[in-house]
Amino acid sequence: MALIFQQAVNSVTRVLAQQWNEYYYCDALAENVLVMRGKKQYSPGFSGNRGSDSIISNGSIVVVADGQCALLVNDGKAIELCAEPGAYRCDFNSEPSLFDGGKLSTNIKAVFEQIGSRFFMEGEKPQDQRIYYFNLRNFGGSKFFQREPISSYIVDRETGIHTVVQITCSGGYSYKIVDPILFHANVLKNAPVDYTKAQLELRLRPELLKNLERALDILVGQGIDYYGITTHTEELTDAMRELLSDVWCGQYGVELVSMSILSVIPEMNDAQKVRQLRKETALPVEGTIKARAISSKSWKCPSCGTNSDGKFCRNCGTKRPEETQSWTCSCGTENSGKFCSECGQKRPEKQEPWICSCGNENQGKFCSECGAKRISLQ
Repeated sequence: MALIFQQAVNSVTRVLAQQWNEYYYCDALAENVLVMRGKKQYSPGFSGNRGSDSIISNGSIVVVADGQCALLVNDGKAIELCAEPGAYRCDFNSEPSLFDGGKLSTNIKAVFEQIGSRFFMEGEKPQDQRIYYFNLRNFGGSKFFQREPISSYIVDRETGIHTVVQITCSGGYSYKIVDPILFHANVLKNAPVDYTKAQLELRLRPELLKNLERALDILVGQGIDYYGITTHTEELTDAMRELLSDVWCGQYGVELVSMSILSVIPEMNDAQKVRQLRKETALPVEGTIKARAISSKSWKCPSCGTNSDGKFCRNCGTKRPEETQSWTCSCGTENSGKFCSECGQKRPEKQEPWICSCGNENQGKFCSECGAKRISLQ
C-alpha cells in the first residue's frame, strides 16, 4: 500500500474542490497537540455513498501541510507515512513509499520494516483504518524541578579541594517527534482523541529526572562543576540526549532538542562547608588552625542527636556534656576520672603555665630551659 503523489499543495483549496470520493485534511495543529486523528471529509457537491469513518476508500486524497506528518494505520499497524507537504492519493495496490521529507529519524525505514505492515493478507478485509496527523514542531517551554537532592562531585575552583555536595535544581527542556511509527506503536496506541503535550510529559519527565545525576557526573568529568552548569547548556543537552536515547528515542520516537538548568541550590550544610573551606584556605597557617579549632567545638546532643556549637542544644535545649581529658597516673594507668582506677591516687591538680625569667613558658615547678625554680606569688 502507498500514498502515491497526486498533486502538490500549492493550492489546497483547488485540490479539494475536485470531485474526489473523500479526502483527509488537518488544519494547523495547536502548539500543545502532538497528534490528531484525521477525519474523513467530502468535497463540496459530493453525492455518492458515504462509507464508514473507519474505512478509507481506495483513491481517497490525503493532504499533508508543512510541519505535519500523516501516518496511515490499518488494524493497529502502520502501513504508510508521509512528511512532505502535498496531496496524495491512496493506492492500496502499491508498496509503501515512506516520504519522510528528511525531517524524521534516519532509522525510520528500519523501524517500519520491524514493526510496520507492508501488505494486506490475501482476501482479508480491513476492520479499522485511520490517519493520524503528527505535529513535527519543537515543543518547548517544558519545566522540571528536582525535588529530591542529588549528589554532585565538585572540585572547588577557589580552594582546589575535592568534595561532594547535595543539590536541587530546576530548569526547562524541549523535544520533538522524530519517529511517528514508534510513537504510534508505544505511546499513542490508536488513541481515539487528540494526544497532547501534557500527556506525553507524564512519561518523559520521570526519565529525565532519573538521568539528571548521571548527566551532571559527565559534566564534572569535563571540568564543569555544579555552579557552572547554568552556562553550559550545549554540553548538558548532549549528555542528556545520549542518556535518554534508549527510552525517549528508542521507545517513544522522541528526541531531546535542548535542555537548560536555570538554578542550582546546594543543601545548606554543604554550602556552609564549601564557604568554610574557602575561608580556611584564604587564612595563614595559624589562622587555619584556629578556624578548625573553632569548628571542632561542635558537639552532638545525646538526647536528640542534633549537632550544635554552643553550650546548649539548639533543638531541645539540653546542656552540653562536660568534656573530660584523660591523664596518666604515676603507676602508668591511663584514667579519665578524678582518681586512678588502679591504685586510687588522686589526679594531680592542673597547674597554670608560667613564664621563667629566661623567657621560656613552663608547666612544672622548674624551668625546662634553665632549671630555675618557679616563683610562687603570694
